Amino acid sequence: MPLSRRALLMIAASAVPAAVLGTRAEASDPSGLEYGPASEFSFEILAGMARQLSLAPHAPAAVPAPAVLDRMGYSEHVEVYQPIARGLYPSRTGDGTVTFFHLGNFFRRPVRMYRVEGGEAREVLYRKRYFKAPPGNPALEMPDGAGFAGFRIHGEGEEGGLADGRSPDWVAFLGASYFRSSGDLDQYGISARGIAIDTAAQDRPEEFPDFRSFWVQPTRSGYRVHALLDGPSVTGAYRFDISRDPRVVMEVEARLFMRKEVGTLGMAPLTSMYWYSETERWDGTDWRPEVHDSDGLLMHTGAGQWIWRPLANPRRVSESSFIDENPRGFGLMQRDRDHRSYIDPVRFERRPSLWVEPIGDWGKGCVRLVELPTVKEYDDNIVAFFVPDKLPKPGSPLTFRYRLHWTGTDPLPRSLVATRAVRMTRPWDSNPGVTTRKVFIEFKSESFRHVPTRKLAGAASASRGTIDGVDVVRDPDGDPTHVRLFFNLNSTDAEASDVTAYVSIGGRQVTETVICQVWPRERHQSA
Repeated sequence: MPLSRRALLMIAASAVPAAVLGTRAEASDPSGLEYGPASEFSFEILAGMARQLSLAPHAPAAVPAPAVLDRMGYSEHVEVYQPIARGLYPSRTGDGTVTFFHLGNFFRRPVRMYRVEGGEAREVLYRKRYFKAPPGNPALEMPDGAGFAGFRIHGEGEEGGLADGRSPDWVAFLGASYFRSSGDLDQYGISARGIAIDTAAQDRPEEFPDFRSFWVQPTRSGYRVHALLDGPSVTGAYRFDISRDPRVVMEVEARLFMRKEVGTLGMAPLTSMYWYSETERWDGTDWRPEVHDSDGLLMHTGAGQWIWRPLANPRRVSESSFIDENPRGFGLMQRDRDHRSYIDPVRFERRPSLWVEPIGDWGKGCVRLVELPTVKEYDDNIVAFFVPDKLPKPGSPLTFRYRLHWTGTDPLPRSLVATRAVRMTRPWDSNPGVTTRKVFIEFKSESFRHVPTRKLAGAASASRGTIDGVDVVRDPDGDPTHVRLFFNLNSTDAEASDVTAYVSIGGRQVTETVICQVWPRERHQSA
């Protein structure tokens, strides 16, 4: 079954046992927040907590006031908010203020929140008076000390936009180990998470560890956030250095401690949504031309190759692994920025791309893409992450670092031409037992303007079936910068074929390498 974005973001994080983090005591704050006692804090102290926690069996915290949370559905939950004047580090405009998400029926397990200053941390104690809610909302019945669901960082509000005590947010940590940013185009879409364990495994369920506590402090460039991860198979200490100028960049350091062995460990996992696009435009039953938060996986391999893999909505769970050593980067990208491709007020064209830039050597492994079938836009059905060849043994730490770039721009160098679109025809029976599909790949670049068409050469190969009719032509729109590579894929197999293609000039490859998955038979959404 597809992973519902609501289901994923609504998995609550667990609270850390008091025996690990100490007892509570109250202190007052000008904003009205109350705090526990101060204690020394650093990343190494947090790593020690994670290591110690890994030595004990996994024990999720109890849900506070479950009868109250049962009545806090979606409508009731969105009515509750914390005004910026009552948040951490409040400002008049809201810029940089941190506020908390309230618990609800879909976010039932509390996380603990800490304010960090001068190397010391104080827990922010939950009080329902921090939040605004209309009369009759169940949140008004929550007991003090219940805890929070997560937090968000706000940007500067527009003029007149703070009358109700709110301002727009650009970072949010909410649900399991999930977090998001609206990026430099100010529109939420794709999500990231701390770790992926046994995603799409056939012999065991996927595991969703929780960020159980957060430590937040401002820096000169933005915010530093620490998080404690805990799950049945793993614990971990995380540090996020978050900046916004204007691109949102998060530098992440993670130190994991395995409780037990797992089948698949996915580093720097990304989660997105792809229903349909121009590739197989008839595959969607909706009125909009395209519906997706991301349209492709971009990879920069350790050998320096740039690979574009258009996303697909498969008829069954599909996994694609791209073997690599010390990858230079990978990400789920939203390349189509034309509003006319979506004609939707939810602004798919502004959804951020999310690029992972490894820091240091990650060693041998593979970038894995998991695509799940979906028939609607509410499913986060796309996952991408790096899988190391060697997994740590229980008790052994694993440390890795990387940067996350939440952006509307593409990291592909100007020396290579990016893929503009991949289009396919419906399959037809060209010969007895042979199915044929025509594939069109479009590229657009000023580098094509003064190159004679006869000097443009296309290359295409397939893992299954045969390729013929390879040609490169100018697009019929008359634009000399717009070219189209097309070919036929002929197949006698019922399985998908991985087709590799690119365009060269005078024997020199000038486009990125396109690897697309082509099914010899038309996909059916009900399959």
